[in-house]
Amino acid sequence: EPKGDRLAQIARLPVMHKIRLAMLGNKFERSILIRDSNKQVAMSAIKSSRGKDNEAVSYASNRSLPPEVIRYISQRKEWLKLYQLKLNLVLNPKTPLSAAMGFLSHLHAQDVRKVARSRGIPSALARAAKRKEGQRR
Repeated sequence: EPKGDRLAQIARLPVMHKIRLAMLGNKFERSILIRDSNKQVAMSAIKSSRGKDNEAVSYASNRSLPPEVIRYISQRKEWLKLYQLKLNLVLNPKTPLSAAMGFLSHLHAQDVRKVARSRGIPSALARAAKRKEGQRR
């Protein structure tokens, strides 16, 4: 079945069915449901045991996800071992500032530079990156 049809089918589901699908569905279904306007549905998608690390990495860079989902990702210890996830979270304006500041110290010099020049992130974070960049010289 074409993906557009599946999208429409998912959109019409009642909330309880969406939550179940978010927990048990495939990668495509989770990628749709994680953007659902209902926070419970989005949280079910990110908490699904079927989700893989690489999905979390791509979700971490998605600026349209609910802040609760980003906060959840930023607190999962096993995912935080992934460098790209930390970088994506730092560059996502919805990441809680305290978490983003913490991840900043784990980034490589060229990525700190990228953060320092980044638009659309909290100015306090960009300033911290600029300071950190200055310390390395």
